[in-house]
Amino acid sequence: GPRIDLRILPNLPEILVSLLIISGTLALYGCSDENGAGISSQYSIVKGIVTDDSGSYSSSRYPGSGRMAKVGSAVQGATVVAMSASIGTTLETISDTTETDVEGNFSLTCETTGMRNVIIVATKGTTTWEAVVGSTLKLGETEYCQPLTGQSTAEAEVYTMIAGNTGSSPVTFADVVEVVSSRVASAADNSGNGIEQLAASVRAGEDAWTPAFLSSSVGNAQLAWVNAVQLARTTAEESLELSLNTAGENKALADNAFIDYLQAAQDAYVIEGVSRRAVAQIEAICSRAEANALLGADSSLIFAVTRQTDLVTAFMIKDAVDSSMQVLLASPVQLDSANEAGEILMQEIRNSSSPDEIDSSLKVYHDIIIQLAAEEAGRLGASGVVSADSKVNSAGGLRSMLLTTAVLQLSPGELVQVYAAFFQGVETDVQNDVSALPGVQMNSVAGILMLTNMMGSSERAP
Repeated sequence: GPRIDLRILPNLPEILVSLLIISGTLALYGCSDENGAGISSQYSIVKGIVTDDSGSYSSSRYPGSGRMAKVGSAVQGATVVAMSASIGTTLETISDTTETDVEGNFSLTCETTGMRNVIIVATKGTTTWEAVVGSTLKLGETEYCQPLTGQSTAEAEVYTMIAGNTGSSPVTFADVVEVVSSRVASAADNSGNGIEQLAASVRAGEDAWTPAFLSSSVGNAQLAWVNAVQLARTTAEESLELSLNTAGENKALADNAFIDYLQAAQDAYVIEGVSRRAVAQIEAICSRAEANALLGADSSLIFAVTRQTDLVTAFMIKDAVDSSMQVLLASPVQLDSANEAGEILMQEIRNSSSPDEIDSSLKVYHDIIIQLAAEEAGRLGASGVVSADSKVNSAGGLRSMLLTTAVLQLSPGELVQVYAAFFQGVETDVQNDVSALPGVQMNSVAGILMLTNMMGSSERAP
């Protein structure tokens, strides 16, 4: 920028001095082209960290930043670039190339704006890590990428493989994030064509999403809500990325961030008018479609996906059951009991090592909630709640038919019909056995029976 010779200033009128100083200052700002945050207004910045998924936890790695990471997990000297993820085109570099520092951190300067789902690629030796930046890049602003790990790499590979493919529902990166946990990524990595199978699973879940969402017997949503819900879920996923970046590799913080994401994703439906019960039902249908698509896959991958999707569904069920219990005018103590049972269910699913363990946890949760519902129905409906639930769980009953039929290779529309028939059947049983209750409470009982009986892989004894 131009220099001002201060030696001449005393000889100039005061107003001219002021003008020279102002114009010189503006010229200096114009040459630097930086905004108040110190980021060039010509570029978008992406920051993140590359890790090798190893080491022990440390709370002092990033003093004052709130970030926690693992000692020894940082990958120093990895080469990092940002790539476009435009559908139907070859990936192209859209940033400078940089290297990670001693703490694994990187900062990329991207010469683009308005682009979302950019792929960050880091390499060192023969190892490659990837991650998707869900946020839209904006000139003069910084976006934060989740840590590049084995999990983020699997997410990026799955997303790149299926984004843009035709189907009844467009796949968003949020859909991938819900399915691909660290254990799912590990199982896919240890399977010969695990990423391809995982991509097919996510695709199947999304193919079931639209018919479930719009079904009058499930989501009962309007077509105009589709884009609104998907956009809100995408926004929630962007917030998750920032939280994961802050968490580093602290698993507890990462788990909490994911739960916060699920809450925001659920709220996206509710805000548009979809009930919490319907959100759980939609999730259960999509989870079943995802599991069915893995027919013939490695058993460890099937279980990893099932455990993850069951965890997501259990979260939605817990909130929906809590809402139904409130309609039954449950006491604060009983509401706490229902919520605690849901929290335990989620924790046990997260820690489970077999499908039988998940089924056992589901049964314990079911029994607790049915008992609480019967207590709240009181003398007018207690026996009816137990009677209706016994019918649903009888040999050859509605639950048995659901779990036997839902595992077949059905089209998305057929799968939704199977679940819709189950929901309608439960509603009929409740209407017959709990008719003494007011309509709104009868509906809540029906919802509780649907929610606590629609998951599992084995028939439950009556």
